[in-house]
Amino acid sequence: MSDRSDRDHLLHIVDRARRGAAIPAELDQLAAGIAELEAETAKLIRWHREDGTALAKARRAVEHLADRYRGAEVVVERLRTRLAEEAEDRQQAEAAIARARAELHALNSETRLNPVAMAGRRDAVARIRAALDEPHAGVRPDGKP
Repeated sequence: MSDRSDRDHLLHIVDRARRGAAIPAELDQLAAGIAELEAETAKLIRWHREDGTALAKARRAVEHLADRYRGAEVVVERLRTRLAEEAEDRQQAEAAIARARAELHALNSETRLNPVAMAGRRDAVARIRAALDEPHAGVRPDGKP
């Protein structure tokens, strides 16, 4: 029998018992049905308690994970801020490097394009060094420093 027909049969017996028309075999069936329902109800209560405990554990686990997630969000935000600062520092450093490269390129171009000027500079440096090596370097012909 299906649960629906079992239920209907028990309700029929209950109705007959109320009217006083139930026979002892039907009353035994009713008692067995009531015992089954009580056992099933006890099972459901036990399951509900266990399910409630499991649900509470699951809620605590979810809260724990949510706390960890919020903590991770804070760390990620700090790292993003730090990365933005370092990116700005990097851009400034790259700009300084680009300026230094441009200066070196200009000096290199000047050396290649104007060898006469570079030779003149080398000659001037050599004359200054030679003058410093002379015994009276830096003294004017009138004897004054």
